[in-house]
Amino acid sequence: MEGWKFTAPEVETVDNSLEFQPLTNINTLLFSSPTNSTIIATTIDPNNNVYLIGSFIGSMDNVASEDRDIFVAKLSAKGALLWKIHLHSNLNEVNSATGDDRGLDIFWSQQDQAIYIAGHTNSSLVETNSSGNPDIFWGKISTSGQIQWLKQLGQESIANLSLTAGMTLDSTQLERFQSLNQLSTGEIVIVFDTAGSLFETHALNGDIAALKANKTTGNFISGRQLGVETLSAWGTAQGITTNGAGIDMSTRIAIDGDKIVFAYHTTGSLVEPNGGGSQRDTGLIVLNPDLTIHTLSQLGQTTYNAWKAIHYPAGNITSADTPQSVLVNGPGDYLVVGKTSSNMSEVKLNADIFFIRYVNGNIQNIVQYGTTTFPSATGNEEPRALIKDPQTGRIYSTGHTASPLFDTTNGILKPYLIRVNENGEFQAGAQYGIDAATDLGTTAYYGVVIDRNPVVKDGRIFLTFNHDPLNNPGLSYEGLLWNIPAP
Repeated sequence: MEGWKFTAPEVETVDNSLEFQPLTNINTLLFSSPTNSTIIATTIDPNNNVYLIGSFIGSMDNVASEDRDIFVAKLSAKGALLWKIHLHSNLNEVNSATGDDRGLDIFWSQQDQAIYIAGHTNSSLVETNSSGNPDIFWGKISTSGQIQWLKQLGQESIANLSLTAGMTLDSTQLERFQSLNQLSTGEIVIVFDTAGSLFETHALNGDIAALKANKTTGNFISGRQLGVETLSAWGTAQGITTNGAGIDMSTRIAIDGDKIVFAYHTTGSLVEPNGGGSQRDTGLIVLNPDLTIHTLSQLGQTTYNAWKAIHYPAGNITSADTPQSVLVNGPGDYLVVGKTSSNMSEVKLNADIFFIRYVNGNIQNIVQYGTTTFPSATGNEEPRALIKDPQTGRIYSTGHTASPLFDTTNGILKPYLIRVNENGEFQAGAQYGIDAATDLGTTAYYGVVIDRNPVVKDGRIFLTFNHDPLNNPGLSYEGLLWNIPAP
């Protein structure tokens, strides 16, 4: 009709350009009173919203933590707080969060348009925990901050697990969460360490375990433990004798197609004689989708002696070698980062960074950042994570050091990141040292990187660490989000 005019509604636009401040202190964003807070992990969605998980002692929205509580938060691409969750006893989804509760991993699922969280708790967070030892938990949260479900491997779930005839269930021992990921088929995969007999007979000290959960309900699907039965069956099939009596601990996991990949350290002889006697050896585990062993290798006496005969005859692995993270370069091609007190590929300087590249289960390369690579590395280096830029393919490793690797320092720990090639060989680096602190107009913070899940996005690296503005570690921790151009 004449005189009528249709006007299309304005299309809402989202400015998702990353414009965080180089340093963002989450205490002022999240908490209502001074707190001891720790950001453990981060993840970013396609709109550059940043999700954080961690734990704190203090108060959020004037609700005090009960011992140590869990927080989850979502920040916009510009660093503004969009929502926050405080997991405490007053929530409908939580029964009793009165103990030490730690959120330890978070990731964005493009498949489900949601985030998954996990950690461990000695509370009856969702199910009964009467032992006081940590149970693992996992959960799903919508992008608007609604908790879809929370699950705990507590007494009720354990009661429904069926073990092989003749086995005795022991769920009272600690379960220490390590990592969370998702298979292409959608199942949630959780890797943790246990001192109990959850899925089979415990092999003594500490066993590595994994479970799968349904992504829609969070319910337990299946589990596997590197205990007596699994190690015996695998060793028999390989024609070797395995000894899982040492302390076996895993790192965060990566997904290679339908396979689950993670590194570990052991004081036992899982595959071959321990290279340091009672010291820690590093190794690699690849699990099939049904959680059976696809690959199990150990950098022990046999493997290392064969490698050093060709590459570094003066080398040794008689001291502690501890992996921290693994990255998938391609099918069957994995890069592991960790810390060593051995002379793996050059003379050590206190505790050094190392990289090991595995191709189809075999060691392709070993790199140590000792006297030759980093002659200024006079302090203790603590690597934490490996990440790859999906746009450029560049590989980065994060951690902290008291050494002046790329910036001056006063002998206290500061975050660092380095860029490496697929063999782990050094290419470039940066450090939040005294000069960087001055440039940012901040004090020379003590900074410990705990984050094993940093993010590289649009040419910037998001790394979280704890700091103490008084240079008095352990008394006044605050979570800090640092983002800088990728070197």
